Amino acid sequence: MKKRLKKATSVDRRIQKTKKLLTDALVELIVEKGYQAVTVKDIIERANVGRSTFYAHFEDKDQLLLSGHDAFKRILSADFLSPVHQAGKTGIDFLYLYRHVYERRDLATAMGTQGEKILHDHLRELIAHGIEESFRGRRGTTKDRTMYSLTVDAAAAAMVTFLFRWIQEGMPASPEIMAKDAENLLLKMMG
Repeated sequence: MKKRLKKATSVDRRIQKTKKLLTDALVELIVEKGYQAVTVKDIIERANVGRSTFYAHFEDKDQLLLSGHDAFKRILSADFLSPVHQAGKTGIDFLYLYRHVYERRDLATAMGTQGEKILHDHLRELIAHGIEESFRGRRGTTKDRTMYSLTVDAAAAAMVTFLFRWIQEGMPASPEIMAKDAENLLLKMMG
């Protein structure tokens, strides 16, 4: 039994190590070349893994990017919605989000349009979840629930657009200003 457990753990560690190598290679290459210019060949050469190893874990570079984004989602959701942080009136810590992106601005700005399109829906889902949790008491009748759901989706899309436009414009305002403005915009939308 111990041998089986030890073998499973070592396999898991090897898989984790391989995925980390691939993710790190992708991030480095995005910063160097921009997301659109990166190929699977570039990634496997940088990570020093075989093509079959790459395809054993991922279908393409987009899936690899999203696997890294899943890690980002876990980190972000833990802190983004945590009452420990200085969340504003919405209960969402926009300051954490904007600081996180600002600290990784080299990567954020190198994503380009193609990379943003891939991340857009995933980030929108995370923010929609945060809005849903923060404004939970606003659902009433079936009609109210439908309108609430539409408003949550629209607000989440607006928050992602607000973030991406900030990145596209070269981050002209501080994370603190952006967080405050995002908070105010969301409060108006959820009125």
